[in-house]
Amino acid sequence: MTIDEAIRHCEEQVTKHERQCKFGVSKEGKEYNSQCAADHRQLAEWLTELKDLREENKVLISECDRLIKEKGKLLKDNEDMKNLLRETQPVLRRAFFANYKDTNAANELYDKITEIVGRE
Repeated sequence: MTIDEAIRHCEEQVTKHERQCKFGVSKEGKEYNSQCAADHRQLAEWLTELKDLREENKVLISECDRLIKEKGKLLKDNEDMKNLLRETQPVLRRAFFANYKDTNAANELYDKITEIVGRE
């Protein structure tokens, strides 16, 4: 039985017991049918909520999978950038000795790169 079939069954039972409650011959019969209808109505509500939560869960799992893939790509991109900075670091070190006027700017840039990737 699927969850939709279970929900439909509960709704049918609510209708059936409400109808029997209207046409019940005894007080006990009316009470039984009234309680049965209320129980099945509650079950139908819970099953509907469960179905909705399962659908939300599918969406969330899909979004999590997407974010995990995106995180992997970002980590790889980050590592690629660090590798590029590591390659740039020694070139900057040599370059600022070649042109003394740019030494301070090159030194600052070198220090920023060193903060990210560490000493060469």
